[in-house]
Amino acid sequence: MSKNQSDQSISEWIDWLLNFAINGCGVFPSAKQNAKDHLKRKGDPESAINSVIRRNTSYATATGFATGLGGVATIPLVPVSVTASLGLGLYTIACVAELRGYDTEAKDKDEYAQVKTLMLIALLGDGGKELVKKAGIQAGKGVLYGVLKQVPNKVLIEINKQVGFRLIAKYGAGRGVVTVMKMVPLAGGVVGGTLDGTFVYTCGQYAKTRF
Repeated sequence: MSKNQSDQSISEWIDWLLNFAINGCGVFPSAKQNAKDHLKRKGDPESAINSVIRRNTSYATATGFATGLGGVATIPLVPVSVTASLGLGLYTIACVAELRGYDTEAKDKDEYAQVKTLMLIALLGDGGKELVKKAGIQAGKGVLYGVLKQVPNKVLIEINKQVGFRLIAKYGAGRGVVTVMKMVPLAGGVVGGTLDGTFVYTCGQYAKTRF
């Protein structure tokens, strides 16, 4: 596979993850609708965030949840099961972002691009901080979104692609159980009995600290 073909495949894969996270699929409504539903039931954003994380963790721990996503896109270097786990982790991040006042369906293309990049950075956990620094962006907790507003879209696209490269390097095929275990980017947060559930839970918890 040539570099151009590889870049295109990774971009398409990242686009699938983002599309699922924002628009949902099958039993998963859009992140915006899911956030509204949980907020209506719980009454306040923080309780709704915790409810979203619990619900999505339950989905992740359910046997065969990946097949319920429908149309799981992947590339040869990434197993479908890993793509599904990453998709649900990013979906959880998107729901948290909505409940914290970010618009995952922003009509303004610049705002839309900024929110998408912020979500992908959160998917990397603490690894996202290093990526942001390498891109020459200096920002502390809680101010990254403001900084991204000053970053050209072509730079955001490159950051998104770099997220894809890192995810493939970390979770790609052929790395066995050790790679799957590395899907937990942060310490603690072990819930349920599966690595998928742990991963989705930690994504939600990390998003709570970043949005």
